[in-house]
Amino acid sequence: NELKQLRTFNDIRYSKNMSLICVEWHPSLKGMVAVAPRANLSFEQQIAISRLALSTYILLWDFTDLIHPRLVLECPQDIHCFAFNPSQPHYIVAGGSNGQVLLWNIEIQVAQILRRQRRSAAARASGNLSKASS
Repeated sequence: NELKQLRTFNDIRYSKNMSLICVEWHPSLKGMVAVAPRANLSFEQQIAISRLALSTYILLWDFTDLIHPRLVLECPQDIHCFAFNPSQPHYIVAGGSNGQVLLWNIEIQVAQILRRQRRSAAARASGNLSKASS
């Protein structure tokens, strides 16, 4: 009864050597997961940079590309949590370290992702058909 790891996502710029403070499955897109990476800082380091304007990110990953996130949402401060709206999953809400509530509408970006997935699937299918007919 050994469990095996299925996928590993990592982006050198946005999440390498960071902790993930929040992970959410997309409520309607199969194989998509969003994460919020955060730098591994000591309490003293957090205090030292607390007055600096540093961006953090929410990354939307697709199981078909394990190296590049499909969508990167920039946040003007540390994110403590985020969630998809279950009835309108193109809305993402996040809670910032300064008490702000941030809201994104990713409807256009998700439509672009879906178009790319369909084109990619069609290209793979046509490649498989040409191989089968050879």
